Amino acid sequence: MRERRLKRRALVLLLLLAACGGASDREPVERGSASFRAGTFTRPRALAAEPCGLASTERDVWILACDGNLLRLPKRGGDPTLRHLGGEVLSLDGLASGSGRLWGLVSTRTRRRREGAIVAVETGSGAIAEPIAVGPAVPMGAGEVAGRLWVGMLDGRLLAVRDGTVEKKATGAPLTWVLTTSSDLWTIDEDGTIALRNPATGAIRDRHERAAIEAIAAGTAFGSLFAATPSAIVRVDPGAEPRPLGVEGTVNAIEPCGDLVWLSQADFGLRALDARGEVVGSVRLAVAPRYLACDGGSSLWVLAEDGRLGSLTIDR
Repeated sequence: MRERRLKRRALVLLLLLAACGGASDREPVERGSASFRAGTFTRPRALAAEPCGLASTERDVWILACDGNLLRLPKRGGDPTLRHLGGEVLSLDGLASGSGRLWGLVSTRTRRRREGAIVAVETGSGAIAEPIAVGPAVPMGAGEVAGRLWVGMLDGRLLAVRDGTVEKKATGAPLTWVLTTSSDLWTIDEDGTIALRNPATGAIRDRHERAAIEAIAAGTAFGSLFAATPSAIVRVDPGAEPRPLGVEGTVNAIEPCGDLVWLSQADFGLRALDARGEVVGSVRLAVAPRYLACDGGSSLWVLAEDGRLGSLTIDR
């Protein structure tokens, strides 16, 4: 599965140059003030391709596959549904959560170039809207803030989407991550520059060059940005210099849940950080966790690299 992710990243770089069986977990390891109870991990039968995104809403768990299929799994019974979003996913995380909807980031090939699009999915009805074209490049990340969906593109454009209208707000190095909170807009580009931006205009307020080179995971929590590279995790607070955190091993995903920040690590399992950035809990898993999605602050959905899905209850 790691080889597939590396191939997908290699394909993205080439584009840049051109432009249910189950397995239970091991016993939890408790440490500090956090403990966890893990359930059984099962692969949904409808999921045929490598996973490229995970989200949890009030009634459903959503899995986006790299072939563009979106699987909806009701939490309280009911039949799963599988719908195609009209393209394939090339970003490291192709599913963004918004207000009452999800956004899929897809790409299609027309003649000799790539065409990017974003697709809105209503989380209540499951209805899929018509794709919104974002031009000849791959959309790499997205997040909602200040009434806009901000989309980072592989060709360096930062786009603001509102009521179906796409507006270019900035250009620069290829953007690989876009992250938002209720009031902040962060981006990470291919050169590793972390930028805090104006959530209304996209203008840069604060930047840190080469702070997260080859970022493979990112998340926001406690008003800060957390970014993982192949060799380290850094935390950036507004107005302060990036600082490394004492976490060993490669991190696949970073997800805030409750009062903790969760890290998925394929060769270990999960670790949890508190507001100080210190590890306060860990649990080993028999699967290699990839994507994480918080469920109301009391449980965490975990999607493994091989497509198996499970959840963990957070005991605090």
